[in-house]
Order: sequence, then C-alpha cells, then structure tokens
Amino acid sequence: MEMFKDLFKELELIYKKFDFEKSKDEKFNIFSVLYKYHDEKRLHSRFIAALLDPFASHNLSYSFLNEFIAQFPQILKTDNFKNAVVFPQEWNKKENENIDILVIDKKTQFAIIIENKIYAGDSNSDERGQLETYFNSVQKMNIPKENITTFYLTLNGKEPSDESLGKYKTLDNINGHCISYSEKIIIWLNECLKYVVDKPFIRETIFQYKNLINKMTENNTEIDERLAIRDAISINEQTLTSAKYLIDNFKHIKWHTVYDFWNELAVCLQENNYKIIDLPTKEQITYMTHYASYKKADKNIKECGIIFEVNSELIISIWTYGEHYLYWRTNVNYVKSEKYRKILTELTDKGVIEYSTYHNWWQYFFENDNDRIMLSNFSRNQATFNIINREIRQITIKQIVQQINTFIKEYFEIDNVK
Repeated sequence: MEMFKDLFKELELIYKKFDFEKSKDEKFNIFSVLYKYHDEKRLHSRFIAALLDPFASHNLSYSFLNEFIAQFPQILKTDNFKNAVVFPQEWNKKENENIDILVIDKKTQFAIIIENKIYAGDSNSDERGQLETYFNSVQKMNIPKENITTFYLTLNGKEPSDESLGKYKTLDNINGHCISYSEKIIIWLNECLKYVVDKPFIRETIFQYKNLINKMTENNTEIDERLAIRDAISINEQTLTSAKYLIDNFKHIKWHTVYDFWNELAVCLQENNYKIIDLPTKEQITYMTHYASYKKADKNIKECGIIFEVNSELIISIWTYGEHYLYWRTNVNYVKSEKYRKILTELTDKGVIEYSTYHNWWQYFFENDNDRIMLSNFSRNQATFNIINREIRQITIKQIVQQINTFIKEYFEIDNVK
C-alpha cells in the first residue's frame, strides 16, 4: 500500500544499519554453549543461587544477596538474612524440597522462595499446586508464613496459574510477587558488577549472563536503534498514521493467521489419513492472540490444539499452552495399546521424548528454538512471524505433519499414514 512506502523505506535503512552492527558483536556465550539457554534448573536457577549464596566460591560473602534484597525495600530486610543459607549450593546441586531457589535463615526464621519459569508451565500435582506445595514445605521448616516471601520469576513478569496457587488462590496469600528477568534480575546483576571490578573472571561471567538474559527477553536492541525507529515513525504525519494503522491492526492479523494455521493444519492431517477429533475454538484463538486481556482465563481457554486419531489405539494432539512452543503430546488415556505405552516409556528413558507430571508424553516440533512456533507471541522469533505469509505457513504445516508421520512410522510401525 502506498501509505506505507515512506515508513517501510526508513525502517529498511535502520534494519540494515543495525543488523550490520549486530553481526560484528561477539557471539560466543559460555552459558548457551554448555546448556540450552532456557534451561531453568541447570543454568538459571543454579547460577542465580551461586551468586546469592554467601558461602559460594565468589568469596564476596553476603554482597550479592544483600543487593538482591535491596531490590525490594518494602518487602525484605538484610537484617533478616544475616545467617542465610541458599539452595541449591555449589557443592550440592540438589534443590531443597524441589524449590528452584530457596534462601532461608533459620535463626531469624525468614525465607525467600524463588520459583523460576522460563517457558515451562507450572508443575502441579493432582492433589495440590506447585506454589502451594512450596509454601507449605517452608512452613514445615518452622518458618512462620508471614515471614516467607515468594517470588514468581519469569521473563516478563507474568502471573502463575490458579492451579499452582491451589488453596491459597492469590499471590497475596503466599506473600507473593511477580518479578521478571528483564527488569529485576538485570538491575540486580548491574549492582553486582560493582563488587567485581577487580575480579575479571566473575565480572565477565556476569556480563555473559546479562547478555544471555537480554537475548532471551529481546532486550538486546540498543537504545540508539529504538530511538532511530521512533524517529522514522515520526518523520511526518503520513508515517505516524501508517505506524498507528499497523499497530492497531496487528492483533487482528495475528488472530486470522492463527485461525488459518489451525484449520490448514487440520486439512493437512486429514490428507495424511488422520481423523480429526477436536479443533481450537475461536475463543481459544482469541486468548492466544490477545493474551494480556485473558490473564485470568480458565485453563480450558489458556491451552488448546488439534486432537486427532492415528488409529483406534492411539490419539495424539498438537498443542499449545501460554508462552510454550508448539508441541505434540499424547496422554496415557489416549494410548490404549500396552505395546504403544511400552514404546513411549522406553523413548522417555532414552531421552527421545519427555514425560510430564500430567501423564503426557510430549516433544517440541523442530530441533532449534529459532525454528519453533509460538502462537501466543509473534515476536519470539522470525519463524513464528513468518507464518503470516501463506506459502511459508503451508511449508511449516507440512513439516510439522511430516515429523508426526516420521515418528509414528519409525517407532510404532504404523503404515497407514502418508
């Protein structure tokens, strides 16, 4: 459209300029070399705990812990954690009561629970929620409930599920607060750096960890680039109008893209001899594409997908939940054959697929995170954004179905799929 001509021209120039600058940036990052960058347990929780731990090998005593506490002056006091112990520890990486990070001072009877979520959902059991369980566990350590502070740490500060809170129902009832990597953790790390000016190994490690967080939270766009984009948008009345038109309509573009994605995927599955049992509703698609307005949505709205029958003994679903990449799964109730259950259990033991506390076997589509699809967030990666294009969407759908076909043929020896 002619109205976008000037805006797109300016944005293209900005993109080329800053893309060239980014191409010169140092790519090596020790954290992403050793672990998947979203590994909550082995990477993020352990590293944050190691900094918080007064007895860790950084030899800076309570400096980092006190700086963390200082981020919350209305909630925490350093005097309440002068004898704190932090779990997990460098020499014993086992979590205390499965809590991602626990800071506890048994002498003053104060504790901090940090539940760390990157992309994974809450690990609730049939009996109680995850945060409910942790809050109960710390009370059993003789910590009064009013002295327990709970932080729900995510990339962008999103809230936990109602199921995770269980009988407590609200974060307030567990002295809970949502915090984010993009704000609190980055600010805290910046404060930590002032203690390691003369300690190059620790200093560079924190710098690398900051870079990893910036990449994860898409915070690595430089201020100069953002200002350049702002200036491009505001060149004249026409560019301002064009930008507003795009912003106002993008959520609707997302809605129609997701709607077409599910329906075209269903058609492709049928063409490959699968029987469709259920499809996402328009209400569920609205949740995925208008996420902010559905924070308190029912669980049946928050997660959805296509459920299809392979044969009379096996049902599979292609699923999405909140800010998860698209994945396939099958539940123990969907697997009628004992032979198939045995195969899935063996594949889980070998690490080929995953098994969740909800009795689901599951696996993401595509090996690389950059190639995966997150229908709730078109900004997550280029692959998700690209499915706006019909041809690319069709190719992606065919690849998804082909992965299903390959898995079924290879492990279940079912030949009636294409």
